Order: sequence, then C-alpha cells, then structure tokens
Amino acid sequence: MANFKGTIYLTAKIFVEKNYGEAAVKKCLESMSPNDRSILEAITAVGWYPVEPVLNFHRVFDNTYGNGDKTLCERMGQFSAEWSVNTIFKIIMKFKSPTWVLEKNQLVWRRFHDSGRWEISEIDKGVAIGKLLNFDVADEHFCARLRGWIRGIVSVTGGNDVKVEETKCKAKGASHCEFKMNWR
Repeated sequence: MANFKGTIYLTAKIFVEKNYGEAAVKKCLESMSPNDRSILEAITAVGWYPVEPVLNFHRVFDNTYGNGDKTLCERMGQFSAEWSVNTIFKIIMKFKSPTWVLEKNQLVWRRFHDSGRWEISEIDKGVAIGKLLNFDVADEHFCARLRGWIRGIVSVTGGNDVKVEETKCKAKGASHCEFKMNWR
C-alpha cells in the first residue's frame, strides 16, 4: 500500500481545526481504530506514513461533518493547495502560472506520495487533462481531495473560474484517475 508524507494529514487536520474547531479533530480521531489514531497522533510533517489511516480520517470527517457528497474533502484539498503555496512553496510559486505548475506537477507529487505518476496533456489556454497513473490508492474521498487540490493550485497561481472534473476514477473501476481542468 502507498505511503503519504505527513503534511497530507497535517493539512487535513489544520483544515478541520480552522473550520470546525479542535474538538472536531478529536471527535474524528475517537471514531477511528486505536491503531489509526496512534499513527495519526504521532505524524510529523517530514515523515512517511501508511495511507490507510489518512484515508480513514477523510472518510470519518466527511461522514461526521459532511452530507455525503464529499464536498468537504474537496474543500480540504483546496485548502491544502493554498496552505502549501503560502507556506512550503511560497518563494517557488510566487511568480508561476497554472500552466507551469501543471507541467511540474510530477515533481510536486513525488514529494508527498510514494506511488503514482502524473501525465499532463493538452495544456492550452486554460485547459488541461491530467492522468494519475499507477497510484496505489482507489478512494473516492481522496479523489475529491485531489479535485479540490487541483482547483486550489490553479487558483493560487492565477487561474480564475477554475473547474475540475474527474472524467475517470480508479475507485469506480477505471484503470486510473483522469481530471479535466478549465480556467481563464
């Protein structure tokens, strides 16, 4: 199974704290298995961790505070992109465009995920197709987070009216996930 960098969970936790309070994080963690809880409570930003506890946190959060449409996971992903650009990648991304970010997406991806690779094609005047191949995760909640992350990263690098549609989903039986992105 895949591993994630600790910041994947930590940005989820920060999002929940900012929008629902520290008690919401505690409530979600209490709903999880003791093993998942102990892994998540020990996470640091620079460590690598098994993906399943992080995915379980997303599911518990969405089921506890959402309405079942995974919108909260999308919002969490958008927050994660904005947080990353404003903290970790502040200097690098300051003068970059959505096209540049999408072209370099594989480099960013590998810093936070140990499986999967991106192929970005058809980048032209506010349109791009992104394929996430060989990713060891098939989870609709994480796909929702990815849609939000893509929307967020395109927005914070200058894209307006950003729309992200997942046209293929590994969690729904496709061989990979594919995202169509539009912005002006």
